[in-house]
Amino acid sequence: MEKKTMGNFISALRRAAGMTQRELGERLFVSDKTVSRWERDECTPELALIPAIADLFGVTADELLRGERNGTTNAAEGEAPRHAPSDYQKQKSDRAFRMLLERRAVKYHNQSLASVGLALVGLIVAAVINLGCLRAQIAFWSSLCFTVAAVIIQLIFRNNAYMRYADADEVDEMTDEAREAGVAAYNTRCLYTAKNVCLTAACIFAFCLPLGVMSFGAYTGLTFDTWLLYGAGYAAVALIFGYCTWEMFVRRALVRRGAIVMNEQETNRYTAERRLLKRSLTVLVAVGAVVLVASTVVQSLDVTRFASHQILETREDFIAFAEAEDEDEILVGHGFFTDIYEAPVSAEPSEGIHDLVVEFEDNAVEEVWPPENDDDYLLRPFYDRDGKLVFTYTDRRGISRIGLSDSEDGFPVKVYTATQIRLGYNVKNNIVTAIALAYGIFGAVTVALYVKKLLELRKKYA
Repeated sequence: MEKKTMGNFISALRRAAGMTQRELGERLFVSDKTVSRWERDECTPELALIPAIADLFGVTADELLRGERNGTTNAAEGEAPRHAPSDYQKQKSDRAFRMLLERRAVKYHNQSLASVGLALVGLIVAAVINLGCLRAQIAFWSSLCFTVAAVIIQLIFRNNAYMRYADADEVDEMTDEAREAGVAAYNTRCLYTAKNVCLTAACIFAFCLPLGVMSFGAYTGLTFDTWLLYGAGYAAVALIFGYCTWEMFVRRALVRRGAIVMNEQETNRYTAERRLLKRSLTVLVAVGAVVLVASTVVQSLDVTRFASHQILETREDFIAFAEAEDEDEILVGHGFFTDIYEAPVSAEPSEGIHDLVVEFEDNAVEEVWPPENDDDYLLRPFYDRDGKLVFTYTDRRGISRIGLSDSEDGFPVKVYTATQIRLGYNVKNNIVTAIALAYGIFGAVTVALYVKKLLELRKKYA
């Protein structure tokens, strides 16, 4: 008497149903070699497949595990099943099919969460390296490695989760139609999941992008507030760009290739959504072009257009203004803003100017600063339009720029101090920032209106 095993029972049920090992494997989305190993008792089906196999052949899961029917002798001896397999398949195939698809979808969803988790680990590693070790460049490359690994793993998961249709001559017409519709919906669902994971990984990478483009050298870090501010902006740009690229190009290409299957209602909804997105992008790009031109014009203007100044009528007024000390002015002669604000080149130092003196006494270092003769150190030349020296003056105000008039001696003159130039740069940068902020607010309002109309469209075609 043949031993009662699950493998023998599956083999008997399959033969009674008139199915080949390949046909059974395709119904369960496994290979025919796997079915052969089951029937030879080399291994057993996964627990997730037990209910599907039982439903497919019209037996209970308990009977399948025991290897025989309840209250009968042995199914392997040729006893007919309680339900004709062909009739039962027509009634239960859709149910078993949906169960299999749902299990595979849940498995793929869990794998996708692992990919997102890997990208998040990269973000945490980058934060630790940047904030803890002050190595922004290393943090950036670490996040890039984790992000690329997450995307590659997700693509592998997507490839493994992909399902193919059974050949039309291997199943009956009704089952084949149900299989085709179910597999198409499942593959489309997997594609959307892969898109969401890749978009999330791209946003995480964009958030770490300031670590690579804004750090100064390999041995510096980026402060948390700066990273958070620019990282959030880069991530928002990556999200919008990735979403628009998917909706405008990638999704459309996949629909044309048949990788994404839509019914007539879904097609009409997608067409309406794409038209709405195109209009929104047109508005954003048009306004963005205007903002870019405006920002470029402001940046190209000389800083003196934004800085306050003094008009001095005579040489005496100029010398008096330059020699008067003002606590609010920064002395260019001490070198704080000489290079930054284009202060005039000073004359050669006189013999009374002393270099920085460092004295060593009892292993202590004492800096003798400022030099003994400040007046000589602050001595500046005044040239006319022909480059001839007219007079010298002591610059205690930190004069940065001088604008000569068309008169013979150049007076009256327009004078800008280093502090005024610095404040002019601040005004200039604030104007550019205000333009960018205004565009950001406009973009946020446009996105909010787009989302509102998008939800209305989806409700309309639901």
